Amino acid sequence: MRDGDRCPRRPDRRAGAGALPRTLRRDDLRRTRRRQPHPDRPHGTVRPLPLPGGRTRCRWPDARRPRRDCRHRRRSRCGAGGTRRCEVRRRVIFDSHMHVGSFESMFGVSLDRDGIDELMCGHDISAGVVFHPDNAYVAEVVETIAGLYGLVWANPRLPGYLEEAREFLAHPKFLGMKLHPLIDGYHPNDPLVHRLVELLLERDLPVLIHCGHPIFTLPWSIEELAVNFPEAKIILGHMGHGNVVYINGAIDVALRNPNVYLETSGMPMHTKIREAVERVGETRVLFGSDVPFHHPQVEIAKVRLSGLSPELVERVLSRNGRALFFRDENAEAPS
Repeated sequence: MRDGDRCPRRPDRRAGAGALPRTLRRDDLRRTRRRQPHPDRPHGTVRPLPLPGGRTRCRWPDARRPRRDCRHRRRSRCGAGGTRRCEVRRRVIFDSHMHVGSFESMFGVSLDRDGIDELMCGHDISAGVVFHPDNAYVAEVVETIAGLYGLVWANPRLPGYLEEAREFLAHPKFLGMKLHPLIDGYHPNDPLVHRLVELLLERDLPVLIHCGHPIFTLPWSIEELAVNFPEAKIILGHMGHGNVVYINGAIDVALRNPNVYLETSGMPMHTKIREAVERVGETRVLFGSDVPFHHPQVEIAKVRLSGLSPELVERVLSRNGRALFFRDENAEAPS
């Protein structure tokens, strides 16, 4: 054996070699034992490029290559007795927070209709809600993708905002409303917002509000709206985002107000998902990916690694979103 070679049967004892448990490496991050590029990526396939020494690296497909049909999904690794472990991976995830369209000017990212369709198929997301400030564009997208539904992006600072919201809420594939007080510049408890909430109450539809940044989207500001409208179903998007003070505040707000739900995307602490379920209740924590700003594989892994039981993982990843938006936790479409 040459110097530097390692016996394949001898455990690797280098520093950090055992830092990740085997189940995390193989199941949650979906790595395989073969040293080959992973064939599945959210926006197409990757191509192996030869390097010196027989190694390879991956390159993203360019725009001229046709996207791979997402129906090539790998067969489940679940064998006998493994149904419960993998049942939430079989296209049953409900994503409560997705974006579509171009956000190049501010964030440098974009996701078109084909991209979100393939992304959903590639990450076992059978249904979800999506939004963009251009509601007409969202309508075009959701009308062509089964399982994908829209939220009306409402900006009370724009003229005609109430009429536009009313028009799109009448569309059968719009299931609620999205408010972004941070970007659009208003307080979530502004009287103009009250008129939007009244529209939602008439239709018994929820509202998703960006939560986690000063000055307008702190959880306590949104709580003012929740207190004024105790019958409204209010989702704290990102459940406080990246600041632990705001994360704890979002959990506290949901604990005080039974009409408030927590959505997990972009919130970095997987342990807080379990804390939220234990403190707020198992039915009021929803999975969201926030694509294309966050990767669904990372967001799904957070829930699976949170320490929840398999039944509660499935509830967060699938059942709670369906119960809120479809009004039936087992439904594949709105009732």
